[in-house]
Amino acid sequence: MRLDTTPQAVASRVRLTRSITLWTLRLVGLTLLVRGVYLGINRAVFAISLSDITFAYEIYTGAGEGHILSTAAAASLVGLALILLARPLSRLAIPMPDAGCPACGHTGEVDRQGRCVECGWELCRKG
Repeated sequence: MRLDTTPQAVASRVRLTRSITLWTLRLVGLTLLVRGVYLGINRAVFAISLSDITFAYEIYTGAGEGHILSTAAAASLVGLALILLARPLSRLAIPMPDAGCPACGHTGEVDRQGRCVECGWELCRKG
């Protein structure tokens, strides 16, 4: 089975791949954001239950929770950044290939006058 290599088919596959990448980045970002907010709320509830906020933020509450606020802040910031920058990142990671000449599909060189070297179609105007 051969893949369709027409410019429309290639563009369609690139858009599909970009879409999958976009939603994967957004899902990872959302997961990090939710995890960061959970960790922050977890520490805040612990502080309120002790009625001593400064002591609650300084106390070590168990394995892996010594730096819970810095972990919460980092996860929240990275998650938010991934959510907001998912579209530009997916476009950067998966570029649209050069479609070439619209007349013949040649993706090679252009002559000095801005014409396709295969069919002579004017691709860009000099001037």
